[in-house]
Amino acid sequence: MDELKEIKLKNYQYLNEVAIKGETLFTGSSLMELFPICEIARSRGVDGIIYNRGISGLNTDEFPAYPSPAFGSATEQGVYQYRYQ
Repeated sequence: MDELKEIKLKNYQYLNEVAIKGETLFTGSSLMELFPICEIARSRGVDGIIYNRGISGLNTDEFPAYPSPAFGSATEQGVYQYRYQ
């Protein structure tokens, strides 16, 4: 994993310390990191908190090895990974 991805993971560790449990968390690669999920949700009337933990360049082979910093305590609730073949 390159340095920029490592920095993002470290930042997510800090953000997860203050994240509110039970809210919605999205994660993925650059498609998720750049996707305006919060803006779209708000424009559709979604009032809940949404956390975007996308990391550009993170591929599906790297993803399972590094979920904990990106998800924080979300891993306690279960994480679902969809892999396109």
